[in-house]
Amino acid sequence: MPFLRTRLERLLGDLKSGKTVLADEVLRGLQPDLYRVGYLPDGTLDLETCSPRLRSVARAYYLAAAHVDDGGEASGPVVAPPQPIDSTRVRDLNRTLFAHYSEVFRSFTGCLPENFVPEGSDFATQIQRIGARLASDPRIAEALHRAADEATQALGKHYASSRNERLHAGVGLPGQKFVLGGTQSFTSSSLRAVQSMLLYADTVLIPDPVQRWTEADPVAEAFPTIRMLEDIYHISKLRPLVEADLPTVPLLVFPSWEKLMEEHDVATKEGMERMFLSVLSPALGATLEDLEEAMSYARRKPDEFLRRINERNLFVPFGDDVGDDKAGAVARQRDEWAQMRSKVFMDVVDRMNDAEVALMTILERLGPQFHALDNANALRASPLFSLAIQWHYFKATYEACSGAMEKTGAISARTLGLVRAMSERNVHWLGRVPIGDLVRLRKEMANLAFRKSLAGILSEFDDGSVSNMDSALANAAIAIDKLLADHDVEARKIDEEYRRRHAQTMTVLVMSIGAAFTPFVPIVGSVAAAGAIAKMAADEVDRRLKHHDLSRTMMGLLAASARNK
Repeated sequence: MPFLRTRLERLLGDLKSGKTVLADEVLRGLQPDLYRVGYLPDGTLDLETCSPRLRSVARAYYLAAAHVDDGGEASGPVVAPPQPIDSTRVRDLNRTLFAHYSEVFRSFTGCLPENFVPEGSDFATQIQRIGARLASDPRIAEALHRAADEATQALGKHYASSRNERLHAGVGLPGQKFVLGGTQSFTSSSLRAVQSMLLYADTVLIPDPVQRWTEADPVAEAFPTIRMLEDIYHISKLRPLVEADLPTVPLLVFPSWEKLMEEHDVATKEGMERMFLSVLSPALGATLEDLEEAMSYARRKPDEFLRRINERNLFVPFGDDVGDDKAGAVARQRDEWAQMRSKVFMDVVDRMNDAEVALMTILERLGPQFHALDNANALRASPLFSLAIQWHYFKATYEACSGAMEKTGAISARTLGLVRAMSERNVHWLGRVPIGDLVRLRKEMANLAFRKSLAGILSEFDDGSVSNMDSALANAAIAIDKLLADHDVEARKIDEEYRRRHAQTMTVLVMSIGAAFTPFVPIVGSVAAAGAIAKMAADEVDRRLKHHDLSRTMMGLLAASARNK
């Protein structure tokens, strides 16, 4: 929704219809501005003809009118206070949802997600094989089509019956919570981020990546069904954690209704536009009050627009990283969209200049950031991102919005730094702890010990402000490295202890063997030698058992993952 245009049209419309009357002195001062208001050939309001004074009055009028429309009540979403949570009910909801995921996946592919990709293959290859098989056998295609209809309808009924129950549960769950954001898909990097954070958090909250494919018609997507199946394939790897009976709820998939809210919820539309303008205005050196002004800037001054946003690294094509070559960046973005988006979408893109493509890319990058902040505030959680590029845009958004989240008390710079450190590329091995081991560690509540150990190290550092997020990141990385170093020291202590034992036992063995060659004490010497050999064997078994036990601890598993990175 055009943020400024809506307010101006409300004021002008109410004045014209007589719904509202301005005080005489206000009207006299505003009349010259009203006379200058113009309209474009298509009949829409020309924002460039609206003076700053008229804009100011329109904003004030809109707020007052909205207050009256609401009957004097506060507007905006109301977050219910946390209620006691029935963890058994939460687990049942999770298990039911994942069962529906599996059935939808099986109905489309004839295979459960956990068995879909054999060793040495990948998702894309298997999907292509399924497509070729269905194209060559219409009977199988028809049978799967019927099964898919039934499975998706059953999933839809589950969504309708559970409604916001999982969302409310997410608000009430106790402990340290993190909510995944930055993208509406659930990818392999999302999986790594969740696995990493489950080593630390009490609960990771995941916006339902499948529901978006059922709540709105994805007209912009070229392959919506394949992308939905890919979401199910990756998130289903977490199912053992859902099925296990654990002391705490490790993860919760909740409905975020992002597509519906973007299309129909006025507060969401205006909140997103306000955030976009907060990021774009300082980058462009302009006071933008409406997205149409940003679009006009991109149309009228494309070279200047591109220069300014590239100075702030705001335009990063999908598939690129911050710092990648800017030459050909717009062409790469057009190619990316051409591969993944529908003809309807590309018809619009083909009419855009390069600056407009860059602006549209920025808005697509920033949209998930709004939902990440919104979900984090609503769920009383900290945001979690899986890629460095998502952290890049989060930082830009967070700083532009003046640290609105920090005011809620949900997050600190230290927490941001820690979460970011655990998702950085150089520590991706944190997300490679096998799910089976992760289930066992969560049963032992090892995440609490890990969190306590990290907190102890981090307490040695000063907690920076939001503007010092990078320092907090460095501190968290040092803390993780120190824990691994401590683990290595413990492993070396075990080896040193048993080397000393072996040395003592070897001395006994040498003396015993010598005695065996003495004519008077052959039997005693042989028995002593046999006892020494048995003790060495027992000590070696004991050493290996201790190493085995150490390797099964959280830090042991992390150390093994780090060595194999």
